[in-house]
Amino acid sequence: MSEETTLKSCGDTPHFGNKSLCNSCRWAGIIEGPRFKDRVVFCRGMGNTVEPQIRFPVLACNGYQKIGSLTKPEMESVALIIDPDRVRVQGFAPKKD
Repeated sequence: MSEETTLKSCGDTPHFGNKSLCNSCRWAGIIEGPRFKDRVVFCRGMGNTVEPQIRFPVLACNGYQKIGSLTKPEMESVALIIDPDRVRVQGFAPKKD
């Protein structure tokens, strides 16, 4: 008596047609040529002194930052400083007779 075993692989399924996160990441350096194979992607967000070359479409990345979004130091540099000692009366003004 033999039992049939079914194996299912979930993590190795290829995702064809998905766009790489590198296309919209501020840390990506992308060089494209006339053919699909003429594409080189470098990642400047990995924290290494050497920029690693990415050879596959990236679906998830913990260093991803969308183009146009600001980092915390960049937001602090453009933030408006509000002095809490200069507090104004809040609410509605009293009715004038």
